[in-house]
Amino acid sequence: MGPMEVQASLLRIMLTRPINVLTLLLLDALIWLQRSDIVDFHNRIQDIPPQFIYDVYDFVVVGGGSSGAVMAARLSEVCDWNVLLLEAGPDESYLSDIPYLFPALQRSQMDWKYRTVPNSHYCQGMENHQCAWPRGKIEGLKYCLKLAQTPALQQLNITFIYDAIPEATCAQEKGDSFYECLIRHFSQTIYHPVGTTAMGPKTDPMAVVDARLRVHGIEGLRVVDAGIMPTIVTGNTNGPSIMIAEKTADMVKAEFLPILLERTITKECNTYNYLYN
Repeated sequence: MGPMEVQASLLRIMLTRPINVLTLLLLDALIWLQRSDIVDFHNRIQDIPPQFIYDVYDFVVVGGGSSGAVMAARLSEVCDWNVLLLEAGPDESYLSDIPYLFPALQRSQMDWKYRTVPNSHYCQGMENHQCAWPRGKIEGLKYCLKLAQTPALQQLNITFIYDAIPEATCAQEKGDSFYECLIRHFSQTIYHPVGTTAMGPKTDPMAVVDARLRVHGIEGLRVVDAGIMPTIVTGNTNGPSIMIAEKTADMVKAEFLPILLERTITKECNTYNYLYN
């Protein structure tokens, strides 16, 4: 975890727990001195040079979701291939392992601080029988709206349309209240987004990947998830995303296994099957 991420976590904790800065710094020092098993510095995520990844791993899968996990699992079936599965985001501060400080992860400025409806059967140990209901703010939406105001996108007349009737519903809200209003009135969970990296020929200006999910114009890079669907399926996208990864893993094996089998020395492995088509 980098210095900036550590400081961000410390700041969150200071803002959300009733302890002063001196106490926090003292606690930090004591943990470093007395509980090296909690700090576990050498086994935490560390920045490494890209060349190290290139030298050690044959494939790098970014994202451990439905598609990424399947890709990593299927490629790892080949004993001679080293596969690295990465997940987004840095490692959390070791201070997050301390029970007293855990609310810092849920009561930061990035959280809506929702609470459940009072209930006589649940949350009995909580004030007014209400539990915290952590929900992150839609910072991505804010970023997209700022992005839409850039000169490049303004040339395309990018417009944020959220109300069927002008000045209705959320138009009078300001700041975070506006985004909270959007969540309450317009959120839907029926479909998952697709098509952000659609499959298609180079002649298609909206296409990002080809029929083998290779990114047009970039060697060695594939996109393997629901983003490659040109149009959305009529059902849930989780199953199709898994299928996409299964098929792509087969295509990758078909492309690279013959090269591997040209080696004079390989590990003993019963998972080789390069007769894919």
